[in-house]
Amino acid sequence: MLSNELDPRKHNANGIIYERDEYWKRSARIPSQASALHFSSHLDPQTRNKHAEHLLKALDGDSIELIVFDYTTHSADLLTQLANGDLSKGTCGVDPFAFFMGAGDAYNGVYDTNLVSPQRQTSRMRQEAEQ
Repeated sequence: MLSNELDPRKHNANGIIYERDEYWKRSARIPSQASALHFSSHLDPQTRNKHAEHLLKALDGDSIELIVFDYTTHSADLLTQLANGDLSKGTCGVDPFAFFMGAGDAYNGVYDTNLVSPQRQTSRMRQEAEQ
């Protein structure tokens, strides 16, 4: 039960309302010189994978990468250890992240990993599926 001070029904103020502008209902465009990398997991209880897939579909650009891990939880990229209890062995997302960041202009949407057999969808795969 909320205290009387915190009861939102007794809060005497207007809600936050944003004016619709030229960006209303428009997909975010990733500039041609930029790339976007997103990690997700099928077992993430905080951020469902379906939201990552919706984001991938909504983003507009050629260098967009979604790596979906099957057997990790929230923050798969940094918190899911490759060796139980030993952070020195790395985490599931460190290698793909380092590869992606180090590739610069040479990144072509291809990264083969055997960490946990992630399902991958690149912007190229998404475009082919839509045709």
